[in-house]
Amino acid sequence: SETFHFRKDAETWARHTEAKFETGDLPPDVKTLQTIILADLVKRYRDDITAANEELAFERIVLDRFLDHPICLKRLSELRAEDLARYRDDRLKAVSPTTLKRQLNPIRHLFQVAQTD
Repeated sequence: SETFHFRKDAETWARHTEAKFETGDLPPDVKTLQTIILADLVKRYRDDITAANEELAFERIVLDRFLDHPICLKRLSELRAEDLARYRDDRLKAVSPTTLKRQLNPIRHLFQVAQTD
């Protein structure tokens, strides 16, 4: 919502906002992001998306390991690129870069799915 002095300005803003909504260009609802921790998002993706497909057993294993990392305790509103970089660096201490790339695919996909839902 927004407040305007002139009706014409309000109508222009409304048309512009509706167009952004239709193209998916609106920013995320920050209040919603403040109520969800990353672990909740990971569990929902794991249980709803990967559980239905036996071919995605590897993804479930990766996501279960991801849930053990402290990054999953963060609220989505607090999540920053630096947090993901720290996770990457921590995993590189245990796995090769090729393995890490494979492990990051389900995490990337989980964020893509979350953006569209």
